[in-house]
Amino acid sequence: MQFQKIHNLVLGISWFGFVLFITACTSMAPNDSIPEVTSTLTPTVQVIESLITSPDKVLRLRLDSWSPDSQWIAYWYGENREDIPANLAFVNVPSKKNCLHAALVAANLWDGQVIWQADGNVIAIVKPDGLAFYGAPCELFKPVVYEPSQESTIQISPDGRFRAETEILEWEGESIHSRTNIIEISTDRNIVTTTYSRSPHFSDAWPKWLGNDLYIIRTVEEGWQYFSIPEGSSGNLLTELLGLNKEEAESV
Repeated sequence: MQFQKIHNLVLGISWFGFVLFITACTSMAPNDSIPEVTSTLTPTVQVIESLITSPDKVLRLRLDSWSPDSQWIAYWYGENREDIPANLAFVNVPSKKNCLHAALVAANLWDGQVIWQADGNVIAIVKPDGLAFYGAPCELFKPVVYEPSQESTIQISPDGRFRAETEILEWEGESIHSRTNIIEISTDRNIVTTTYSRSPHFSDAWPKWLGNDLYIIRTVEEGWQYFSIPEGSSGNLLTELLGLNKEEAESV
């Protein structure tokens, strides 16, 4: 006697991808044992909660940076659609506590800058006057004298291990010739030095940390570039790390 086995493949969707469940429906003699194929899957559900709930009058927000200990996020908020002016604020990630600093006012949403210190305090620079203030995220800030190198910015990695210093070397028409150094803070060792050109039209593409040890720069010549600090490697963010082909990367 021949037995015909029919296998039904059922495609299921879980919270974290596509999972293939296989069940066997078999016609066979009464004495034959029926193989049992089971799959037990408990989906993992991640609840996304908001850290910042804007008051009705707050219309725009801009993320500035993470604190070195990853406990705070600094951001700027504006109460007008034109982003003029903007105030500094901090949110504590574990407690969701918000601390708004109405006295720290930048000309617009893009003109303020936060420089985190190793002890968790902050130097806040407000433009166009370039005034500097020092304090803790939820305490009163005091005026200080701060003179960074001309047209430079400092960004600390989220884990506090590395410091990225970006300096504008020259403006040439529509190109901003820049240099970025990435330094290991504990040893003061210079790990990365790169020169490139940026466009003034890249208003949302200032160099930035993408995690603890990945730094990204948008350049005129090569598009989005990444620098992986531990491996000492670099390349195109979209084609090499995200797997896009050249044509897809050009449209992003």
